[in-house]
Amino acid sequence: MYISMEKHFEKDFRRDPRHTQYLADTMNKKMPRMLDDVTRIDRAESDGNVLRMTYTILEGETEGIEDIVRSRFLVLLCSEPAFHDLMRQGLEMEHVYHSADGVEVGRVNINDSVCYIPPVEDWGL
Repeated sequence: MYISMEKHFEKDFRRDPRHTQYLADTMNKKMPRMLDDVTRIDRAESDGNVLRMTYTILEGETEGIEDIVRSRFLVLLCSEPAFHDLMRQGLEMEHVYHSADGVEVGRVNINDSVCYIPPVEDWGL
Protein backbone atom coordinates (compact mmCIF):
# COMPACT_ATOMS: atom_id res chain seq x y z
CA MET A 1 0.00 0.00 0.00
CA TYR A 2 2.89 2.36 0.61
CA ILE A 3 3.88 4.47 -2.34
CA SER A 4 7.22 6.00 -3.13
CA MET A 5 7.46 9.24 -1.19
CA GLU A 6 10.93 10.24 -2.34
CA LYS A 7 9.54 12.20 -5.30
CA HIS A 8 7.75 14.49 -2.88
CA PHE A 9 10.42 15.22 -0.27
CA GLU A 10 11.27 18.64 -1.69
CA LYS A 11 7.68 19.66 -2.37
CA ASP A 12 5.63 22.25 -0.53
CA PHE A 13 2.12 20.88 -0.16
CA ARG A 14 0.79 24.23 1.10
CA ARG A 15 1.74 26.04 -2.10
CA ASP A 16 0.99 23.34 -4.68
CA PRO A 17 -1.96 21.00 -4.05
CA ARG A 18 -1.03 18.89 -7.10
CA HIS A 19 1.35 16.95 -4.85
CA THR A 20 -1.49 15.97 -2.52
CA GLN A 21 -3.67 15.03 -5.49
CA TYR A 22 -0.87 12.83 -6.86
CA LEU A 23 -0.67 10.96 -3.54
CA ALA A 24 -4.44 10.45 -3.46
CA ASP A 25 -4.58 9.27 -7.07
CA THR A 26 -1.72 6.84 -6.54
CA MET A 27 -3.23 5.40 -3.37
CA ASN A 28 -6.69 5.06 -4.94
CA LYS A 29 -5.31 2.65 -7.52
CA LYS A 30 -5.15 0.06 -4.72
CA MET A 31 -8.44 0.86 -3.01
CA PRO A 32 -10.77 -0.19 -1.61
CA ARG A 33 -8.92 -2.90 0.29
CA MET A 34 -9.09 -4.63 3.62
CA LEU A 35 -6.53 -3.53 6.23
CA ASP A 36 -7.54 -6.21 8.74
CA ASP A 37 -10.56 -8.43 9.44
CA VAL A 38 -12.92 -5.51 10.12
CA THR A 39 -11.36 -2.36 8.63
CA ARG A 40 -11.57 -1.39 4.97
CA ILE A 41 -9.80 1.63 3.53
CA ASP A 42 -12.18 3.00 0.94
CA ARG A 43 -10.52 5.97 -0.72
CA ALA A 44 -8.10 8.86 -0.52
CA GLU A 45 -9.05 12.43 -1.40
CA SER A 46 -7.08 15.62 -1.63
CA ASP A 47 -8.26 19.00 -0.43
CA GLY A 48 -5.45 21.49 -0.83
CA ASN A 49 -2.65 20.23 1.39
CA VAL A 50 -4.95 17.76 3.21
CA LEU A 51 -4.87 14.07 2.31
CA ARG A 52 -8.15 12.61 3.56
CA MET A 53 -8.37 8.84 4.02
CA THR A 54 -11.81 7.26 4.44
CA TYR A 55 -12.31 3.94 6.22
CA THR A 56 -15.23 1.67 7.08
CA ILE A 57 -15.43 -0.44 10.23
CA LEU A 58 -17.43 -3.39 8.92
CA GLU A 59 -18.33 -4.97 12.24
CA GLY A 60 -17.73 -4.65 15.95
CA GLU A 61 -17.71 -1.79 18.40
CA THR A 62 -16.99 1.69 17.04
CA GLU A 63 -17.33 3.67 20.26
CA GLY A 64 -14.01 5.24 21.22
CA ILE A 65 -12.49 4.50 17.81
CA GLU A 66 -11.13 8.05 17.56
CA ASP A 67 -8.87 7.68 20.62
CA ILE A 68 -7.68 4.24 19.53
CA VAL A 69 -6.72 5.23 16.00
CA ARG A 70 -5.26 8.59 17.04
CA SER A 71 -2.70 6.89 19.27
CA ARG A 72 -1.87 4.30 16.59
CA PHE A 73 -1.49 6.90 13.85
CA LEU A 74 0.67 9.13 16.02
CA VAL A 75 3.06 6.26 16.61
CA LEU A 76 3.02 5.10 12.99
CA LEU A 77 3.13 8.41 11.15
CA CYS A 78 5.23 10.47 13.53
CA SER A 79 7.90 7.78 13.81
CA GLU A 80 8.08 7.03 10.09
CA PRO A 81 10.65 9.42 8.57
CA ALA A 82 9.00 9.52 5.12
CA PHE A 83 5.61 10.58 6.51
CA HIS A 84 7.10 12.98 9.02
CA ASP A 85 9.14 14.67 6.29
CA LEU A 86 6.01 15.05 4.17
CA MET A 87 4.17 16.63 7.09
CA ARG A 88 7.04 19.04 7.68
CA GLN A 89 6.53 20.14 4.09
CA GLY A 90 2.89 20.97 4.79
CA LEU A 91 1.00 17.73 4.17
CA GLU A 92 -1.84 17.21 6.64
CA MET A 93 -3.61 13.88 6.98
CA GLU A 94 -7.21 13.38 7.97
CA HIS A 95 -8.50 9.88 8.73
CA VAL A 96 -12.29 9.54 8.68
CA TYR A 97 -13.97 6.39 10.02
CA HIS A 98 -17.51 5.22 9.27
CA SER A 99 -19.57 2.38 10.68
CA ALA A 100 -20.91 -0.29 8.33
CA ASP A 101 -24.16 1.69 8.01
CA GLY A 102 -22.28 4.79 6.78
CA VAL A 103 -22.39 6.91 9.94
CA GLU A 104 -19.18 8.79 10.73
CA VAL A 105 -17.79 7.43 14.01
CA GLY A 106 -14.42 9.14 14.22
CA ARG A 107 -12.07 11.64 12.64
CA VAL A 108 -8.36 11.99 13.35
CA ASN A 109 -6.20 14.84 12.04
CA ILE A 110 -2.44 14.43 11.90
CA ASN A 111 -0.07 17.25 10.96
CA ASP A 112 3.43 18.38 11.77
CA SER A 113 2.38 20.13 14.97
CA VAL A 114 1.18 16.88 16.60
CA CYS A 115 4.40 15.15 15.57
CA TYR A 116 6.61 17.91 16.93
CA ILE A 117 9.56 16.65 18.94
CA PRO A 118 11.33 19.43 20.86
CA PRO A 119 15.11 19.76 20.62
CA VAL A 120 17.04 17.64 23.12
CA GLU A 121 18.11 20.73 25.09
CA ASP A 122 14.41 21.41 25.83
CA TRP A 123 13.80 17.97 27.35
CA GLY A 124 14.67 19.13 30.85
CA LEU A 125 16.94 16.19 31.59
